[in-house]
Amino acid sequence: MGEFVIEKIEIFYTRVKGSYFFFIGVAISIISIIISIVLYTAGGATYSILTNYVSDLGATTAPNNASIAFNMGLIINSILSPFGSFFLVIIFQNKGIKQNWIIWLWFSANIISTIATFFVAIFPEDTMLLPHNFAAFVTFAFLMLYNLIYGVIALLADKIAAYHSIPAFVLVLINIIFMISYASNLYEPVVTVLEWMVLFGGWAFGLYLGFFTLKAR
Repeated sequence: MGEFVIEKIEIFYTRVKGSYFFFIGVAISIISIIISIVLYTAGGATYSILTNYVSDLGATTAPNNASIAFNMGLIINSILSPFGSFFLVIIFQNKGIKQNWIIWLWFSANIISTIATFFVAIFPEDTMLLPHNFAAFVTFAFLMLYNLIYGVIALLADKIAAYHSIPAFVLVLINIIFMISYASNLYEPVVTVLEWMVLFGGWAFGLYLGFFTLKAR
């Protein structure tokens, strides 16, 4: 049964390039945030990466319904992300990874982070702060695990150059610094800029995975 399902999924990826899910995901995220910021500031309100968290765009009090564009971007990405990651699972299995369990651990981290991302969109920070913060923490924690395991897989794979682990480990480091800074209640310019660095790094890593899977397939 399992082999039958895998076979059907592989047929799906012969018709739809899995790499495109990474590119589309990054594009949707960037476009939705740009639209949100434009709507947010259109009424005269100010928005800056020095003073505003990313989640401020998803608050119900965001001007001109900026939250709709932002939260829709999160929801759509939470749906698309597993399609790109499962495509990468298939590639990993063809790259000489002897420890098959670590591939599925990596994929599981992606599933958990995408589910949490969905709930970040469902629970606005201004009306449901506790569940929002919990969902955001799970998102960041499991994205960090996702990147960390990717770096380990790149080191273990016989047919993947070790340098492919570098962007993943750099992103893990940025994520750790951000989470420590947030937990330590550092003043906003430091924490907010670090959060945006995690986001920018995520976009760059998503593009990297798109190009990597295009060449590796």
